[in-house]
Amino acid sequence: MKRIVALLLLLCLCALSGCGGETRAAILCMKEAEPAARAMCAEARALSFAAADSDMAALQQVESGACEFALVTREGLSALEAGKDFSPQRVGEVTLSAFYILSREGAYEKWTKNTRVIIVGERDGYGDILAQQVLSCALYGTVRYMDLGDAMEALSGKRADVVMGMMAPKEARAARALKRIKGLELLDMPESLLSVRLPDASMAEYTLSVGDRAASTYALMGALVRRADLEDGAVDTAADAARKAGLMADHAAVVLN
Repeated sequence: MKRIVALLLLLCLCALSGCGGETRAAILCMKEAEPAARAMCAEARALSFAAADSDMAALQQVESGACEFALVTREGLSALEAGKDFSPQRVGEVTLSAFYILSREGAYEKWTKNTRVIIVGERDGYGDILAQQVLSCALYGTVRYMDLGDAMEALSGKRADVVMGMMAPKEARAARALKRIKGLELLDMPESLLSVRLPDASMAEYTLSVGDRAASTYALMGALVRRADLEDGAVDTAADAARKAGLMADHAAVVLN
């Protein structure tokens, strides 16, 4: 039911294009790509987003003209390129989300049974799958699941020692926390994880850079896809938002047919 309501809301937003003197555009994406969609919308008021059940569902809505853009994983993009009947086109490749490990307890060997861990997202989600492997390398106490806002508030308020999860590659709240919280570190994935079980084939090794910090981790890779008959101005707005949000490299902000 929530998915249906979200889609109806998205269709309403599409129908209101041009309201207030702005040409509005909507992005549809699966849940795991929401960090990227949210980051793009924060960079451009003309953009809005809603969740879809899958990459294929998002692509079908773009194909039908129900929305202007979709954020899809690499696996979803391969389905698009394999289907000759699909008319949507790539705007460029993007990083949909990256796995963060923020610790005020130092490196893993310093964590104890009293270390308070928060995992961003839901149990069995992409972030949880990676976090549970990280936790296998350290002693830990309580584990809670929260959304990103609550998790960062808990970290700032000293009600949490570690926050892990999938976030936008240039997540502003993580950057602020690293700057303001004394002793907060951005950790690499544990070296003892010789083989990491990735929750999606679209994930790849990734160097996460936040300000002057960097960490070796994993990211969910994908693409920004547009409706075939979309005006250049709307495409430019979305591509620029993706660049500013750190999702897309400057050289990728061109239409790839």
